Amino acid sequence: MAKATAKLRVFISGPGDTSSEQALVERTIESINRSQMKDSGITLESLTWADDVMADFGEYSQDVINTQFGDSWDIYIGILWARYGTITAKGVSGTEEEFDLAYERWNSDNRSCKVAVFFSHKAFQASDVRTAEQNLKVQIFREKVGNLGGLYETYGDELDFVFRVRDYLSRAILEYGKTWGKTLPELGIEKAENHSPLLTFVKSSDTTLLQLFSLLLTSFMTYTITFSETSRLSSDFISQFNNSVVELKGSKDRKANYESAQRIKAAFIAESEKASSDIVNSLPKLRTSWGSLSTILFELVTRLESEIKTKAHYSQLRTLHETINKLSTPIESLQDTYMRTEAMFRNADWLSGYTKQSLSLAFEGLNNELLLVKSESEDLANAVKRLLDKDLSS
Repeated sequence: MAKATAKLRVFISGPGDTSSEQALVERTIESINRSQMKDSGITLESLTWADDVMADFGEYSQDVINTQFGDSWDIYIGILWARYGTITAKGVSGTEEEFDLAYERWNSDNRSCKVAVFFSHKAFQASDVRTAEQNLKVQIFREKVGNLGGLYETYGDELDFVFRVRDYLSRAILEYGKTWGKTLPELGIEKAENHSPLLTFVKSSDTTLLQLFSLLLTSFMTYTITFSETSRLSSDFISQFNNSVVELKGSKDRKANYESAQRIKAAFIAESEKASSDIVNSLPKLRTSWGSLSTILFELVTRLESEIKTKAHYSQLRTLHETINKLSTPIESLQDTYMRTEAMFRNADWLSGYTKQSLSLAFEGLNNELLLVKSESEDLANAVKRLLDKDLSS
């Protein structure tokens, strides 16, 4: 397990009419820290002026916030709906001033931080001229963000907002140390597998080829069982989806069956949430089991390449080649399942946008794991094929 030594501070910025969304970001951060990011070596901490700024004096009130926050944050999240906010001494709202400072920091060093702005498209009541003027300024600010090259997010209800923020923060954590921020070695974070007992044993010069092949069989069985479980989760869910579609067609255009149709939809949506969660939770196990298997496979190929001298070694290579080739068929089958599932979700107009997004995210994560396995297994197969084609007398 990676040691948690990095803490990313999330600066939450926005006018008063987005206070509920700001609170949702804080709760989402707490949820992320408790769940899938706990082993990443990275945790999140929220930063808001209401909770983290102490009373003080500056050139003007917003200057106090700017000075105290400085560059102490790592991720900026701006949120706007109908209100633009209170104008500061700089002639813009506090929110826009905070965004400007965040953008300047990112523009000077795009690895130093992440900047995201979320605009709500919820309906609002323009009850007076001031409200209309405020919203016009929001639209002007939105254009400004776009003109600066910003790809901002838009959201509808609170559920949609939470999904988008969680997805953004999760991706930011996964990319940290790669596309932005300090590298993991700089942070003192090392992947646990670099010092795992398995890797130590596999890389040891005392470990024989026979022991490696024995370990290969065990790891292959573990990976196969894990892969089958993930595949079963996906197949079971698709069967439930098809059954729901058939039942809904049966109740179409029948007013008496309206309530029945609503129950079918509600039951499927509830099931889809569980299925999404189950699939996402199965991915770390799949990744771990493939990591162990690929470690052994790569070591065997490396070892045989340097030691290959006899026909017995070629026999071992053929066994290795057959093992690797067995990986491709179930992967292609599950990838086909993924493609069909994506198409079904897109065509299901009775599913909410949030449900579609949740399912797409789960199956996209599954497909990414499959692409990794397929790519590495193809590299292994090609390496073994080159060795098999090698002239024994050379």
